[in-house]
Amino acid sequence: MGIRKSEGKGSGTSFDFGVKIESEVGAGGVTMGTSVGFHYGYKCNVTNTESTLFEGTVGDIPQSAYDSSRAYTFGLFAYPLTHGDQTFTVVNYWVK
Repeated sequence: MGIRKSEGKGSGTSFDFGVKIESEVGAGGVTMGTSVGFHYGYKCNVTNTESTLFEGTVGDIPQSAYDSSRAYTFGLFAYPLTHGDQTFTVVNYWVK
């Protein structure tokens, strides 16, 4: 039985740079041209994730003492509680 809570935050940056050079030359009614260029770039993303996991077990009824009137269900729950200037997490079970 367990509860998992995860929170994540991310940020990123990128850079992109390109250059293109063109030239034309004309002589005797003929024009010729050329171009050359390059491109450079990168991208970086960083994500931080924080997880909290609560796990536990509930004991069972010994087989020798079991009958259908002793069947039960259970679960785990957690919630934040503030007392004075402190906030903390309370973890508890429900049993039915």
